[in-house]
Amino acid sequence: MKFIFVVLLSILSSSFTFSHAGNIDAANTWLEKVDSGQYKESWQDTAPYFQQQITKEKWHTTLTAVRTPLNDVISRKLIDNSAHTSLPGAPDGNYKVLIFSTSFTNKKQAIETLTLQKTANGWQTIGYFIK
Repeated sequence: MKFIFVVLLSILSSSFTFSHAGNIDAANTWLEKVDSGQYKESWQDTAPYFQQQITKEKWHTTLTAVRTPLNDVISRKLIDNSAHTSLPGAPDGNYKVLIFSTSFTNKKQAIETLTLQKTANGWQTIGYFIK
């Protein structure tokens, strides 16, 4: 009986890690584009919901004004990853809200919040905030 429990526990934790890893990979890939100044390209990788809220040009202008002055990322650590089925102002769906503690060259302590939505194309960004 203990063997079955251990095997079941192992299977469950493997599936959790796998499903958890998908949104982390998507977040890191998207953040790498933002970190390297590829703002228009980062917009292209957002969910349709995001693209309906802000144009590519406005996104580029906004990130240039907000993100560029922070300069390079020194470190980024995931401090929270929560699942949601609804978010204020967004349609019901599958969402992940990832919170990172980030240090930039010109801002030693910042909190980045990245919200992802599960779409037909996988996990895609619908929100990005720096505090």
